[in-house]
Amino acid sequence: MNALRVILVCLMCLGPTTFHGHAEMANSAKSYFTFIPQPADVIAAHNLAREKVGVPPVAWSDTLTHVAQEWANKLMAAGLFMHSSDFRYGENLFQISGPGATSTAFEVVSAWASEAAAYDYDTNTCRSRCGHYTQLVWRDTKQVGCAVARDSRREIWVCEYAPFGNVIGQRPY
Repeated sequence: MNALRVILVCLMCLGPTTFHGHAEMANSAKSYFTFIPQPADVIAAHNLAREKVGVPPVAWSDTLTHVAQEWANKLMAAGLFMHSSDFRYGENLFQISGPGATSTAFEVVSAWASEAAAYDYDTNTCRSRCGHYTQLVWRDTKQVGCAVARDSRREIWVCEYAPFGNVIGQRPY
């Protein structure tokens, strides 16, 4: 776990304890872990997809990571899965569920990148869902920040992008 910065976030917390040098809050009702995935893994996965279409690499943003963590926490606490209404940034979401559900940065980004098959560059349209992919490879995007919230049965990834992509009428690359 030394590769992850882990913090336990909960509702109706009883009090602080210690967990690998970070604050942890005990909870008798419902709790979930939140963590920042390894920035190097997230950036490598993003830039692999971006390199395939010839767009510049992205860099990690602590500011975007904070925004992503806040939204992941809200989604987990409310039992929801939906985009935020904060339109300052682009946003990709990923969810996996089932006992012990977990993913890696490469698995998450690869899921978004797989939407490339639905994107038609010539017509700049999607045959089905491809907005995660187009945000991932959006030429003008320079920064990304991602965060995760996880309980025993569900994991939510949120990545925020600046500047945002998916501008109507513009091609991603």
